[in-house]
Amino acid sequence: MSSEIENQGVVSVTTRDVVESVEQGPWAEEDPLTEEIYTVSFLEGENPAGWFMSQAQQLKLQGMLWLRPKGDPERSHLLSKLSKLHFTRAGLGPPPIADLEAAIAYEREALALRPPSHPHRHISLGNLAMSLSFRFNVSGDMDNLEEAIKYARETVALRPKTNPCLHIAHSNLAFSLHHQFHQTRNVKDLNDCLENEHAALLLRPRGHAYREISLDNLSRFLYTRFLESGHMEDLNEGIELQRESLDLFPSGHPNRSVALNSLSVSLGTRFHNLNHEADIKEAMEHAKAAMAIHPFGHPEYGAAVGNLTKIMSTRFEVFGQVEDLQEAIKLGRITLNLCPPGHPDHSLALEDLSHSLQLNFLSQGNTDDLQEAIQYQQNALDVLPLGHPERHTAHAHLSQLLLSRFSHLSDINDLYAAIDHGYATLSSCPSDHPSYPSALGNLASLLHARAFEGGRKKEERKNLSHGLVPELNAESRDYSGTMDDLKKAIEYGQASLVLHPAGHPMRPASLELLTELYISRFYQLGDINDLHEAVKHGQATLDLHPPDSPSRIATVGVLASSLASRFVQLGHVEDLEDALEHARAALTQLSDGVPGHDSALESVAGLLQARFDEFGRIDDLNEAIKLEHAVLDLHPVGHHRRETTLGSYAFSLSSRFTLLGDLEDLDQAIKYQRESLTLRPTGHPNRALSLSNLATALGMRFDKVHETKDLDEAIEFERGALSLRPPGHPHRHYYSLNSLAKLLHKRFENGGKRADLEEALRYCMEAYTTAKQNMDPLLPKISITLADLHKANGNLDFAFTRLNEASETSTSSLLNRFEAAIAWVKLGRGVDHLSTSVAYDKALLLVQRSLFLRATVEMQHSLLSRDDVKFLASEATSWALRKGNLDGALQTFEQGRALFWSKIRRFRQPLADLRAKYPDMAKEFESLSSRLEHLAIAKSSSMVGTRTSDSLNVLGDNTTLLPSSFKQSPTSRSATMVRQNRNSKLPTTNQDQSAAAFDQQIKEQRLLTERWNDMLSKIQSLPDFSSFLGPAPVNELKAAAKCGPVILLNHAELFIDALIILPDGEIFHIPLTDTAPELLGSLSSQMEKIRSRDTASSGLLDLRLKPKSKHPVPNDVLESLTMLRTLWAIVVEPVVKSLLRVGIKENSRIWWCPGGKLSQFPIHAAGPYNVGEKNLHDYFISSYTSTLSSLISARQSQSDGAHKSASVLAIGQSMSLPKVEEELIVMKNIFAEKAEILKNDKADPRAVLAALPNHPWAHFSCHGSRGTPQEPLSSYFELHNAQLSLLKILEMRLPKAELAFLAACHSAAGEPETPDEALSLAVTLQFCGFPRVIGTLWEMTDDDGPPLVKDFYEYILQNGIEDSATALNLAVKSLQHDIEGLILVDGQRLYILESEFTVLIAESWHFSRAGPNLKLIHISRTVPLPPTEVGSTR
Repeated sequence: MSSEIENQGVVSVTTRDVVESVEQGPWAEEDPLTEEIYTVSFLEGENPAGWFMSQAQQLKLQGMLWLRPKGDPERSHLLSKLSKLHFTRAGLGPPPIADLEAAIAYEREALALRPPSHPHRHISLGNLAMSLSFRFNVSGDMDNLEEAIKYARETVALRPKTNPCLHIAHSNLAFSLHHQFHQTRNVKDLNDCLENEHAALLLRPRGHAYREISLDNLSRFLYTRFLESGHMEDLNEGIELQRESLDLFPSGHPNRSVALNSLSVSLGTRFHNLNHEADIKEAMEHAKAAMAIHPFGHPEYGAAVGNLTKIMSTRFEVFGQVEDLQEAIKLGRITLNLCPPGHPDHSLALEDLSHSLQLNFLSQGNTDDLQEAIQYQQNALDVLPLGHPERHTAHAHLSQLLLSRFSHLSDINDLYAAIDHGYATLSSCPSDHPSYPSALGNLASLLHARAFEGGRKKEERKNLSHGLVPELNAESRDYSGTMDDLKKAIEYGQASLVLHPAGHPMRPASLELLTELYISRFYQLGDINDLHEAVKHGQATLDLHPPDSPSRIATVGVLASSLASRFVQLGHVEDLEDALEHARAALTQLSDGVPGHDSALESVAGLLQARFDEFGRIDDLNEAIKLEHAVLDLHPVGHHRRETTLGSYAFSLSSRFTLLGDLEDLDQAIKYQRESLTLRPTGHPNRALSLSNLATALGMRFDKVHETKDLDEAIEFERGALSLRPPGHPHRHYYSLNSLAKLLHKRFENGGKRADLEEALRYCMEAYTTAKQNMDPLLPKISITLADLHKANGNLDFAFTRLNEASETSTSSLLNRFEAAIAWVKLGRGVDHLSTSVAYDKALLLVQRSLFLRATVEMQHSLLSRDDVKFLASEATSWALRKGNLDGALQTFEQGRALFWSKIRRFRQPLADLRAKYPDMAKEFESLSSRLEHLAIAKSSSMVGTRTSDSLNVLGDNTTLLPSSFKQSPTSRSATMVRQNRNSKLPTTNQDQSAAAFDQQIKEQRLLTERWNDMLSKIQSLPDFSSFLGPAPVNELKAAAKCGPVILLNHAELFIDALIILPDGEIFHIPLTDTAPELLGSLSSQMEKIRSRDTASSGLLDLRLKPKSKHPVPNDVLESLTMLRTLWAIVVEPVVKSLLRVGIKENSRIWWCPGGKLSQFPIHAAGPYNVGEKNLHDYFISSYTSTLSSLISARQSQSDGAHKSASVLAIGQSMSLPKVEEELIVMKNIFAEKAEILKNDKADPRAVLAALPNHPWAHFSCHGSRGTPQEPLSSYFELHNAQLSLLKILEMRLPKAELAFLAACHSAAGEPETPDEALSLAVTLQFCGFPRVIGTLWEMTDDDGPPLVKDFYEYILQNGIEDSATALNLAVKSLQHDIEGLILVDGQRLYILESEFTVLIAESWHFSRAGPNLKLIHISRTVPLPPTEVGSTR
């Protein structure tokens, strides 16, 4: 038996089987049992020894029948014997029809003589069933097969359980059912078939003469069901049966080679599905053993060689060893020589060799292999005459080869020829043929390919193959363009899916094809419903594969691609989450060393790269690089996929260079891209990709090091890539034309050659036209390039039009559109264009929408820390002010600040009004909000490394800054010294959280967010709740100034402005000096240097001067004083003068709302610091607020008169801060039984968090630490052997809170890179419920704690916390009276006049008392004088 028959699942029994199936020797007319037919078919040309029926024997039986008239009980026996004689002779060779007809006629008459009660009726039923089944094999008439099965079922039912021939009845029924399954694809037929053959096998125990027949048939039937369902248990069972069958054929047995080959085929199939190396090794051994049994040229030798050819090809596809493929090609050529023209397997040998050559082309990129593969496949088609049942298969294979050649060489004729063969496949395959649905799918795929060639006009077709493909019909010539192809492709794909109903093994392939088709139509028409359909079909494909199915792994890629595409279009993070979840699930199914593990690693790495591109999460990029490095190790030199892995790894390294700027990453990326290029020589299908990637990397290095040779080489490589991507190539417009245009533009800017600019414009215009026609999601990026080029060429109107369109491209991602809006802003500002305000509005809206899609607080912070985001609101506000739009400037300033806090605050919206009217809805909304907040902050994700990550200082109503006193001893209330002494690092946020757990976290958040959004929409649809959680209108924002003026300070790149809101709602604008931005930028850098010197220095501590000596004040003090004077001159003084001019009285309360870098400065401490001149605190009492909304909210939450009965929680750590103990005693003396004191070992984070809700006031006396640009959420209080982190505090809800005093260093300071987001301890406590918070910007001297606290609390207990700012101001002044010395200011130099004086400076607060010629200055800066004693700072 040939392997071809085996693979088709056809049972064929030889004449030997006929002989062995006879139970009682030579046929005797007296024995009725010998009437029965035991076999199913014969091989042509065989002569069954002992069974040759002569014409004389036939005449004898006919004579005997003539002597038995109708009604004679023996007549039925003779009829059955004659029937069997004709059936047997029909199996000896053609022509069988006459004998078959006679056999059926005789047996029908016999059956009529044997009614249901007749003891031999089952014999006639069985014989008639087998004859009808034989006639079905000859004629293909399904009526014969259906009747045969009917009689075979009745045979089984009538035959007693003890009948010795019952096993034959079961086996024959199984055979007919197997035939019927191949016609109807009804799985029930196949299951019934297996049930009956199993029954036959049970009746043929070991040693039974026919057991080998059942073993063989049952293994074949199981193989068929495996191909149908993919259930590995069927294949495994079949292999075990084949092993037993092989044991029945010892060495020398004539059937051993057939058994070896059959087992080899099954093992090869299992390897193809499970990739167990032991299977392929054993399959090769059996195939070689089968070859060794027969001499070269024997038919079974040829079958074994053909099987081994397939095995070697399969092993190459899994392990990638080129040697296996070369061996497959060698064996394929041998097989072809053994099957010359005229041989029945000649076409099959041609197809197998063609397939191996196609694999070699895909591996090595040698076009000659592809050409030879096409020629062999064409020959295979030519061998098969019109009407041959396998001709449609040959057409299908040829169409795919021609499609490959088109993809490689871009010859449009190949594509049209491939489609012709696709149509021929369909027309030569009957609609009821099992392969017809696959033919539909194949044609759909081909039309899909031509849909990408919409720009290639129909008239370009030359010498096409209509005349060479006789099966073509009129429909194949009906072509009207891209959408026509896509429409037909979807129609064919849908028809294929209908013919592959639920349960059909090819249904997943049909679903997968439709997934790709819907994606393509989306890109053509922009209908988001097509994208939804793509995801739906992709998910349905995956659902059809059980969790342990190897096919599931391949399907994951298609679904992940669909989800990733929808993510790019809609920006829904859930799609990226789901894609990554599927990819990780596939990875878990493939352990290290298992074939396919490398592909799964690559899939996860690619999705992590995509998530990094979207969110900038450094952990994603690092994990992607780690996975890709692992894949590179699995693809050593010589591996056929190494070139692809090198490219992916290099791309991720380039991404990390873009993020971190480490030139080593970029140099490594270029090195790997060069190696990848060498592995893709001229003619390789992916050479263009390597050329483009290498050009991009070289262009990046030019931007970094400005080596002209890098730019010239990049242009050369990109030109090479462009030459390999002719018009119509899917990667031509963006990856070659746009990239080359950008490189040429760089060279124009670098060298000024007009030709470079003109060439760049030409290329970019072509890219833009193509992208717009295809509705490409990358259109905004191309539009940005085109706008830059037109600006360089002086065509601004065209540039603005393109950027406007790009910012509204619905098929692109939010970030792509945002980048287009930012480019529009930059261009508009440069030329003062009227559309600039619109551009700012669009950019801000896109940021807000993007922020809402980010699940965790850190992912949100990642977005806000982008360079093009963190100053966007400030620049937009500045632009509105320049245009005189004060209301617009006010709204922009408010909406663009503290976006991080604003989003989280939405989860804590007061619901009293909603609860009063709709309690159930309020309860559900509150529950969703609470769960979302908990997920976002309780177990936050790994810290996001971004394009310059930042932090902001945002404080609310009545929030006041403590003096940044005084880092002059190692016991400052700063955790810096503790951390340095312990030689430890800040804890990394969620350092131990696994990547999979993080994926699950953001998925859960996404699902809750969807429910939360739905509930919000329902609430906003209710009467009186339309503005619920909506932006505050201008009039409401102005109400923030009802208790005193609010000064908004906006710091843009070119301008600093003050926008003052007066209590009556009037707004006026104060443009500050044009030099202010430059001066403040310099001061900001200087301040951070001073601050970093404070943090780093442990030797410059408590400094005292020698008695009665006169010492010049050191440079650090002068720098600080200069900063305060400059701040006064350029920012504060113009505001003070304006407030006085409009009638604001001195000593009034004012609120500062500084933006940008201004939020890092001690504005309240600004002043001229000259004799006889007032500083800010002499004019007004200052407080801060982060936003107008937070100020309004804080006032609404304040309670009146609570100070008389308020209790306080005092938290202290005195082990390293000696004065904390004294400070806690002061608290106890003031508050008595109303004070709960937690100190030292009692003050652990858990105890503090548990006690906070019990007291309206809280007081912290301990070390504090602020966040860093790398970890902006890492601020914390240092408590007993543990840290109370910002994130832990953020989980608290404290609705009864009133006042928090943070006597710890850096408690009001956030990290400096994102000043508008204020991630500080003070802001966090205010967010949790404290309307009034007192904190420090810098370090605080431990000695100042007790007297400051005493004066402050005594005042507010007497006068109320409503005037906490006044209480703090007076406490500071009282503290200053206790200082032993004075500092004389003569306008230029400062001198210390008295001894034993701790040097302080006013960098953080309300200070000083004035004398006629002296000014006292509280100094918080370290002074580099010789230390004599050591004091304490916090």
